[in-house]
Amino acid sequence: MYKEGYESYTIKFRIESNRQHTDYSPDFKLYFSMQEVLDKEESERLSRKLGEKFGSYGKVDLTLDQLRRISQIVNEQTK
Repeated sequence: MYKEGYESYTIKFRIESNRQHTDYSPDFKLYFSMQEVLDKEESERLSRKLGEKFGSYGKVDLTLDQLRRISQIVNEQTK
């Protein structure tokens, strides 16, 4: 169903990346499950929180143990 006055158009996506096929910045990305969407949102939220915590000047309000655990995680090798 289309709203009156609006025209439909076809949007192409790249199979390998699920992103919109365009010469410019893509406006859309495909997700195949709601869990993918929720995981993406959680990842962005956690990244913002970490950025806020570590993006400031001065001392970070974390214990030495917390800093060591974060360092271990950050330095893990990804598969």
